Formats: sequence, structure tokens, C-alpha cells
Amino acid sequence: MCIRKLLAVAVMFLMLPMVTYAMPRDVREALVYQRVGYTPDDFLGWWYEKVAGRGRITVTTGEDGWYGVEVCWSRSSSEVDMWTMSGVPAEDGVLLYNDCSHYRLAFNGTVVEKEELVYKDGTGSLFFVGDHEIMWLDNQEHAADNCVFVYNIPANGGGL
Repeated sequence: MCIRKLLAVAVMFLMLPMVTYAMPRDVREALVYQRVGYTPDDFLGWWYEKVAGRGRITVTTGEDGWYGVEVCWSRSSSEVDMWTMSGVPAEDGVLLYNDCSHYRLAFNGTVVEKEELVYKDGTGSLFFVGDHEIMWLDNQEHAADNCVFVYNIPANGGGL
């Protein structure tokens, strides 16, 4: 398992120039404004999409330097999209991943009625664009292009 993670890290480091080039131009330009000195732990917590508040990102600590990432985006009151992945620090203020699974969940009240796997093994990154602001780059679907997420701990202390 450790060798697999090391190989994944090596692949992600090699992919970084391609990932940056594949970003939409305004996202690449946002990287210019990154503050130096971020640590991977600065990603920990709850992040909410700045404009509509429908998208949420939760980042937790994992093992061996990895970070657990969940993205949840409401489609309606009874349907959400959820992406789960493991991020690894790539450089100052960037987490890369290559194991993303995207699920579409349908609810009946509080019970998951239907779970559909949309894809797996997606790639992308989270990166800082300002103090307490991050962006998510999903290379598979570009689900959140140009969306800024702001740091926020919910009043009830809950996650997704």
C-alpha cells in the first residue's frame, strides 16, 4: 500500500505542469495571487461556495501525510453530487489527487434512496487563491470552475 501511495505521489508531481496548463485561464491567473507559507493543514475544515453556498468541501487529516477530501454539491432538495478523494501536498498551497470518485445520491427524507457511481479515478487539485479562500479544479468534469470556497465552521460543528 505504501509503494502505491509513493507511486501516486510521483505521478502527481509529474502531472503538475500538465494540470496547471489544463486549467482555465482565469483559474491559472488566480494562482499568481497565492500567499507564500501555506501548510497542508491550512486546508483542514469546512469550505462553502462563496456565491450561492450550494457547494461544500470538507478536508480532514488522513494517514501518511494524505488528506481526506469530500465535495458535496446540492442539485435539488433531494439530490446531491458527492466527490471523495485523497489529497497529497504538491507545493505551497496546493493539494493534488488522482483517486476521485463521483457519486450522485438521491434522498427520500434523510435516507439515501439511490446511489449512482458517475466515475472513479478522477484527477484534480485544491489550491489557495487568497486568505481563507480556495478553488477546486476537477479535471474530469470541471464541476466547480471559477467557484471560490471560503473557510467556515458551521455553528453546529457538523460536516457533510
